[in-house]
Amino acid sequence: MSTEETQLRELIKDQVTTANKEEFLAKMPQNAWFIRPSGNPASKEIMVEMMSSGDITEAKTELVEIKHVEVMQDCAYAVLIAKSSFDYKQTKNEDVYTQSCFYKKTSDGKFELAWGHRSTGRGFEEDLPAPWP
Repeated sequence: MSTEETQLRELIKDQVTTANKEEFLAKMPQNAWFIRPSGNPASKEIMVEMMSSGDITEAKTELVEIKHVEVMQDCAYAVLIAKSSFDYKQTKNEDVYTQSCFYKKTSDGKFELAWGHRSTGRGFEEDLPAPWP
C-alpha cells in the first residue's frame, strides 16, 4: 500500500467517524458536495442549513469498512460502508449505508473530499451491502 493510500485511508476514517452533527459539519470541506439518498445534491451550506433547522437533533456516524481505494495522480476515489444514527423530527433512524467518495489533491498535495454519494440505508440488523468484487 502506498503512502498516499495509507494517508487517504486515515483521512476517510477520521472524516466518516463523527460523534455529533457539529463534528460532521466541522469535518466537511467547504467545497464538498453530497448526493443524499433522496438523490438531491447538498453543498456544505445546505448541510449546515439542514442540521441547524431543529429537525435533526442527534447525528453520529461510524466507519464499518473501506471497501476500495484507488489513488491516481491528482485525485482518488473510495467506496466505504458506514453506520449512521440520527434523530429526524423526533424519530430515531439507524442505518448502514454504502458511500462512494471522490477526492482531489489540494495545492499543498493533500487529498480533500470533493464529492460523496450515499446510498439508501438498511437496518443495523440486516446483512451488510454485498457482494463486492
